[in-house]
Amino acid sequence: MRRFIYTNILGKSIEFNRETGFMLTSIDSLSSNDVTINEVSGSSQVGATATSQKIVPKTITFEGDFPYSWSRRRTLIDTIAPGINARIRMIDEDNNFDVFIDGMPKRSPYISEDKVYQTFQFQFYCPFPFWQETSYTNLKFTQYISHFRFPRSFSNTVYWKISERQMLVIDTIENRGTLPTGFEVTFKAETAVTSPELLNIETQEILKMSSDFVLQAGDTLVISTYEGRKTVTWTRAETGKPENAFQYLTDESVFWQLQPGDNIVRYGADDNYEGLEVDISLNITYAGV
Repeated sequence: MRRFIYTNILGKSIEFNRETGFMLTSIDSLSSNDVTINEVSGSSQVGATATSQKIVPKTITFEGDFPYSWSRRRTLIDTIAPGINARIRMIDEDNNFDVFIDGMPKRSPYISEDKVYQTFQFQFYCPFPFWQETSYTNLKFTQYISHFRFPRSFSNTVYWKISERQMLVIDTIENRGTLPTGFEVTFKAETAVTSPELLNIETQEILKMSSDFVLQAGDTLVISTYEGRKTVTWTRAETGKPENAFQYLTDESVFWQLQPGDNIVRYGADDNYEGLEVDISLNITYAGV
């Protein structure tokens, strides 16, 4: 069974199911995407040559009905309100699949005037036309290996470890989705680190901070490469306030994407990479559902 939940940025929400009374009867464009293809053709050429292609935003049309009551009618109008951004979440319980898509109403609900069952239709515009998993896939370069177990012989003369820190400078992160996707990388400094970086081994694309950028102990740097959400945020331990650090990116930096399948990545720094803890998180992206 599929469940659809509409939640706007003001916190108002509707779930479309039998319990709430709002039933969906038709959904258009859940799986499809439109592509604009630019092409050129010579005078004697057979066919044409495609020069570029662009996946355009999409509009999803929802239709349904509900047993008439004034409160249900008001809930539908007040939640799917024009000018209010929102998120639609789809939960497929049979396939253990939980995804979302962000956007805003392109057309707020049209509702019939019947006194028993009222039908409705609304259109949801999605600037980023792909669905993303609600849960994150994470890669931690730093791991802690446990050494403590029972029975344990305690000694005052022989050193023993409760756990051991293991640093993996190179690791692989899997993108299980249909398409390339952005990600978010977090650099946390245990000690002072100069010019942290993250490299895609296969493409040699890099995210790198300038040589005068220093993370002090306790500072955090977060870089997002998601489409429409590209940010570079530096939070200093002494203030706790996030600030924009775009100006510290080097000219060679690229907001690269994780390709479907395995991606080999490496982190580093100009000085004291050992003082970093690095995590990568991503929402798996699907072309349709």
